[in-house]
Amino acid sequence: LVVRLSCVVPTMETMEKVRSNLPSSPTVSKIPPTNPKTSPAKNMNNQSFKSSIIINNISKPSNIKSLLKSAAAFGCRTIFVAGQKKFNFDPIVDETRPSSGIPPPLRKLVIDGRLTIVQFDKLEECIDHVHSIGIRVIGIEIDESSFNVEDTDTCWCGDTAFMMGNEGQGMNSKQLSLCDGFVKIS
Repeated sequence: LVVRLSCVVPTMETMEKVRSNLPSSPTVSKIPPTNPKTSPAKNMNNQSFKSSIIINNISKPSNIKSLLKSAAAFGCRTIFVAGQKKFNFDPIVDETRPSSGIPPPLRKLVIDGRLTIVQFDKLEECIDHVHSIGIRVIGIEIDESSFNVEDTDTCWCGDTAFMMGNEGQGMNSKQLSLCDGFVKIS
């Protein structure tokens, strides 16, 4: 089954609100930070959790940009990236680095240390790191074991990194095997 994620691009006003509410944290790093900071939020029982996303196997740069914007708009403070070598996640643009794939409003968040992008060469390395810092990996996929995203006590019960599949095939077998569980958006 294929799950297609349709992203609404946040307005500049929304991004400014997000920016004004984010605390400082480390910036882009090839070496994972020891304590990445993600956004605290609460479930229906008023329990705090942190959410982040894992970007892997996304084909179109425009979809990567939409995921980055959506993650920032929803308060994620850490974005884990596995692979994606063709996309430039470096926020700095100058004579030696003429372009960045990161949308301009988000570049400032990264440069200011309010959004962290942690890059890994391989998905397995990314998942091992995420697990080592106590974050579970939830795939966004329609599966027999998927719980509904509206089931707040199940879905929002701890620090979570959400990973979705690519635009054409959904999650591949490697991604599916590395997830701790699945959520469906109905």
